[in-house]
Amino acid sequence: MRTFGILILFYFVSLNQLEAQTSAAPGNAPSFIAISDIHLDPSNTATWETAASTITQIAQGKNGGTKPSFILYLGDLPVHSDPRSSAQVANAMNEAGLALKGLRGIAEKANIPLLYLPGNNDSHTGDYHVFDTVLFKEDNTGAARWPVIPGNKLIAHQQDPYMGDQSLLQLGCYVAYPLGKDVPLEVIALNTVMFSPQSTDSVGMYYNYSNEHPEQRQQDVNKEIDWLFLQLSLAQGAGKQVLIAMHIPPGRDGYTGANSLNYGGKLMWDSTLKYYSHGGGSIKVEDFFVALIDTYKSNIIGLIGGHTHLDGIRIVQVQNNPPIMPYISVPAISADHGNNSSFKVIEFDPNQKFALTNFTTYYHRKSDPVIQFDSTYSFNQTFENTGGLSILGRLQQIFNEDKSTGRSRLSVFLDRIYSTNNGPSYGISNDSQVTLYIRGQDK
Repeated sequence: MRTFGILILFYFVSLNQLEAQTSAAPGNAPSFIAISDIHLDPSNTATWETAASTITQIAQGKNGGTKPSFILYLGDLPVHSDPRSSAQVANAMNEAGLALKGLRGIAEKANIPLLYLPGNNDSHTGDYHVFDTVLFKEDNTGAARWPVIPGNKLIAHQQDPYMGDQSLLQLGCYVAYPLGKDVPLEVIALNTVMFSPQSTDSVGMYYNYSNEHPEQRQQDVNKEIDWLFLQLSLAQGAGKQVLIAMHIPPGRDGYTGANSLNYGGKLMWDSTLKYYSHGGGSIKVEDFFVALIDTYKSNIIGLIGGHTHLDGIRIVQVQNNPPIMPYISVPAISADHGNNSSFKVIEFDPNQKFALTNFTTYYHRKSDPVIQFDSTYSFNQTFENTGGLSILGRLQQIFNEDKSTGRSRLSVFLDRIYSTNNGPSYGISNDSQVTLYIRGQDK
């Protein structure tokens, strides 16, 4: 892996020239709600409305736990539609507007901020297409306040107390302060749809970036990576902690057959996509991303995203060294990947530099005749975290124990939440070995 000095040199040369079962109780620690992949359409309206009702209770602190501090929505509001059909697109956008209105209503009733991120379905021109803000206009009341709904404060995002850097908002990227600007915690929202290797959308139409405008894609990729590097550098200089949020994660796709040895499965980010220094150097985007995480890991509390529809934790490593960062996968409200419809409440500790300390996944079993989100499991239960460690600390502990004993308990622990608790497509006794690593390369 590049040393810090080499990484900084590379950057500034560039810039200068340019089932635990249903016993998980609500926590009393500070927390936030994470939701992803509603994919609203008439077939799952009842599921979303039931989930929204449960989320509303949690957001208002009426479920016995501490009231969460904010809500993070990780992309994909509408159902897939054929962009060649104006009727399908109009219907999908209308449903997305209903989902937006529902999310906004939850935030306003609880008077906590709601942060939106773009997903691959969130462009009105098609699946995996270039980001635009047309979708957000489907909820007229909230449109002017994208990308953050500041609780029940009826102000535009330019004046809200949570917005930070907006210089790359046209690409779907921004910085927000979910606890207010006086608290040293920020969310860096990325648009990782442009990193996807997807060359066509769900109906076979060419993806704008990859096929029709590859030069635009490369320019936007460079802009986003430059911007991320700058934001991490500024956060470190200001002594702030960062949660990096995205829709499509790096690593491999367990849904398409990835395993714990990192073989099989499609790559989630395009392996041919490079970050180019204006000084002439280049490096694969995923490798450079891991290098950034490694460099600024003391100021990053974790990564979080959606897209896969399945629960899980991805392990960020430099080669086969101990984990340097957890990526928390937020499962979907939509259940079209064989998963149980789910969302998460994630706990953090301000006294430990906002370290992520636990999460509880609330889900509806597809096999249950009555829709209700009363089944739960938590990280601390499932990973037998009895020592009060953070999520990263417990993963590092298990990794180091495995290394000394020659066992592979980490894969077993990780597979529990991916396979056991995701739905009837994943058998309870199925050790599917889908532990998903994000491994950077030594340089």
